[in-house]
Amino acid sequence: MTTRRGLLRAAAAVPLAFTPLSSADAMRAAAHALAALEGAAAGAPYAPKFFRPTEWTNLRILVDLIIPRDQRSGSATDAGVPEFMDWTCSEYPSYAWTREALRWLGAFAYEKYDKSFAKCTDAQRRRLLDQIA
Repeated sequence: MTTRRGLLRAAAAVPLAFTPLSSADAMRAAAHALAALEGAAAGAPYAPKFFRPTEWTNLRILVDLIIPRDQRSGSATDAGVPEFMDWTCSEYPSYAWTREALRWLGAFAYEKYDKSFAKCTDAQRRRLLDQIA
């Protein structure tokens, strides 16, 4: 049985396989993610560079549905996944398709439930993801 976590791992690996990061880029990405997590721990909200406010909200909801907090580990947002995705999209124009994917998800939510992805209930969001998977 395929899990959402497994699907995300596979989906994340495809673009990364075609966009090799130099060691300098990898260091900048790690430093960016660390700074974002430290800022969050200090209570400073992260200001996205690439994602618009609605996209940012939807992205955070989406990644936590895919990688939720469990007994062993934190959620995707706990790990700084949205911040890393924001950095990647702002640094590499080839990742701009992420914005269109979020727009498509929003349209799919409106088609199914006549409301935005963020305003869907947790159960509705899970049904949407199950249909996509």
